[in-house]
Amino acid sequence: MKRLLLLIFPLLLMLIFSCSRGKQETQGPVTSPIEKRDTAVDITDKAHTDLQEFSLEPFLKEGNRKHNIAVVIYGIWEDFPDYSEVFVGMINGLIEIGWMDDIAEADFYYDPDMRQIREVIDILKMLEENEYSDYLTFSRNLYFDLEWDTDTAKSRTFRNLLSEDSSVDLIIALGTGPGQVFSALDDLRIPVVADSISDPLGSEIITSYDDSGRDNLTVRVDPDRYKRQIRMFYDVVGFERLGIIYEDTDEGRAYGAVSDVELIAQEKGFKIVHNTNVLPVDEGEEACETRYLVAVEELCREADAIYLGIVNGLSARNLPNIMEIMNRYQIPSFSMKGSAYVKLGVLFGVSESEEVATGIHNAKNIIQILRGKLPSSINQIFEHVPHIAINLAEANRIEYDIPIDIIASSDEIYTNIPFRGQK
Repeated sequence: MKRLLLLIFPLLLMLIFSCSRGKQETQGPVTSPIEKRDTAVDITDKAHTDLQEFSLEPFLKEGNRKHNIAVVIYGIWEDFPDYSEVFVGMINGLIEIGWMDDIAEADFYYDPDMRQIREVIDILKMLEENEYSDYLTFSRNLYFDLEWDTDTAKSRTFRNLLSEDSSVDLIIALGTGPGQVFSALDDLRIPVVADSISDPLGSEIITSYDDSGRDNLTVRVDPDRYKRQIRMFYDVVGFERLGIIYEDTDEGRAYGAVSDVELIAQEKGFKIVHNTNVLPVDEGEEACETRYLVAVEELCREADAIYLGIVNGLSARNLPNIMEIMNRYQIPSFSMKGSAYVKLGVLFGVSESEEVATGIHNAKNIIQILRGKLPSSINQIFEHVPHIAINLAEANRIEYDIPIDIIASSDEIYTNIPFRGQK
């Protein structure tokens, strides 16, 4: 099989990249033989801007002054820089609709090859020093880190950020903690756009998917995001026993999308192999990574596929060691994190088109609010058609034959594994 693959590989790559480039340019829905296609839709490209009920044209506020945008995050978690990724998506969305100047993709990363994205504070520093916008101001002075503790919002610095004397025109809130803080403020005058929240309804940040319950708050929600990922993984691989690793806490189950895995297991008829043999984050990064490898080894003995959710010990640095174990057992893998980990060796994930779409969606919401629209009146539900990312080098390592039609309909294809970060 390997000899045959080597013979046809050059021809196959020409076909693949031709198909892939076309889909990346149009970002249209993927057509594939998957039996059950999800019906989520989005309108994110410029061709649809005429359908919007508001103008996307940039403008200054009264007195020809820029709009001041504050950013509040829950904390810094190096292994899962979701806040940075969501924030970069918003920035790229604002660039796409003409509110900011172009920024090279590499400028958002410490190491572009390993997809090591900058922390939010460092991205703000870059934006502040280069003045990429004539209409928006991003500043380190308009940034606050709750440091994983909502009580930090009682500090004088945070209160000053929200005071009547504050110059802030809009707040970007990233994470569950900021969402909870802002949803509890009855007298908040500054509008808030929130994202990167695993379960905003379960966390009591919003009263329903349709209504935040607060005039000055809107939260992007996608109730079926992880269900679509798991369904896609099953439809492609057809596993019988899906392995998942998560911390056995309410928060850990939310980060691991455990309830969604259980729902799709009932729908498709596969069994779940649970493993909670992980350490809490306060045990330290190295200890968490070591324990996670034990959990992977245990899981590989029982499961025939693994869904990689967010959990302590799963990191870009540890990924080479994780994949070495799964490769030994020839286990197909799917990353909740998407193409960032697919590029580093995971077999499947959702492509970056999801980040692009949500970034433009959030950017448009920001503009609506700056034009005077009440945040609570904005539709919070935004579902994106899933596009698949594939690592062919990983498929070759585990001798897994990906159907040609799945490859041709994929959005991103990687042909190597840059394991330079291996410990």
